[in-house]
Amino acid sequence: MVRPRLIALSGAERFHMGVQMFDAARRMVLASLPANLSENRTQAPPLRASLR
Repeated sequence: MVRPRLIALSGAERFHMGVQMFDAARRMVLASLPANLSENRTQAPPLRASLR
C-alpha cells in the first residue's frame, strides 16, 4: 500500500522526505533532553554523531 506510492515519487522527493524525517527525529531527541544542559552537553560525541 505505501511502497507503491513511495516508489512513484522521484528520487529528489524521496530524499526530501528522508531529510524531513531526520529533522523531526533530531528535534524530538533535542526536546527530550533536560532544558538546563549546556551547548557542550548537547553536542557530546554520541549525540553529535546521530544529530548532524
